Parts: sequence; structure tokens; C-alpha cells
Amino acid sequence: MATDPATIDGDAAREKLERLVRESLRQRRDDQLAEAEGTLRRALELAERAWGRRSPQSALVLADLGRCRVADGRFEAAEAAYRQALDIERGVNGAPSLQVGVLLHDLAVVCEALGRESEATELWAEGRALFEQKEQAGT
Repeated sequence: MATDPATIDGDAAREKLERLVRESLRQRRDDQLAEAEGTLRRALELAERAWGRRSPQSALVLADLGRCRVADGRFEAAEAAYRQALDIERGVNGAPSLQVGVLLHDLAVVCEALGRESEATELWAEGRALFEQKEQAGT
């Protein structure tokens, strides 16, 4: 029997989210990309209901959704997911996190695949600067 995500909170929501993400990874490994995307959509619905649309959990699921779409060759759809995740991650903390750097890299790869090399170069430079800043600060 399925549990309505609206009725789940705390540890139960976290456990269910982890199960869904693990299942999507297995599906991607098995080249079941449509199934993986469906699983990630359920995970995103759960994350949004349990923690909010702009939560770090939602951003992580959106990043995985972007990776799934890249694996399926759907770069425009991947770009949308990455941009949404990046917007959330940039708003979560005052200082950019390493996750922002990872998303900048992933988005740059998509932009390059879409033939937007100059935008990709700018994104890689921004990500590299972030990683260098974090390295110098020791965080």
C-alpha cells in the first residue's frame, strides 16, 4: 500500500526518499531511464511535500533528475532540472556550497552538449573559482 507523501515526515520521509533515490540509481544502471525518471519524480514530490519546494532535499533530487535526463540524451530537460536545483542551492546558504560547484559543472556539460560553449566555459570558470575558494578556506 502506497503512503501519501503529505502524511510522511521526519525520519520516515528521509528513509522513503533514500529508498526512491537508490531505486532510481539501480534503474539507471540497468538502462531503465524512463522508469528512473518516474521514480525520481515521485522522490521530488515527496521531498517537496515533506521539506518544501526550495529545500536541499528537493535540490538533490532535481540534480539526480538532471543526470537521468543527460543519460537519456535529453539535454534541454536536464538543463531545466539543473537550473532549478542550482537556484535552490544558491538560496539555501549565504555562502555557496560544494554542491553549487558540482551543479555548475553539470550545467556546463549540458550547455556544451547543446552547443553553447561560451556559456559552458563561464560556468566551469565559476565552479572552478568556487572550488579554489573552498580549498583555500579549508572547507
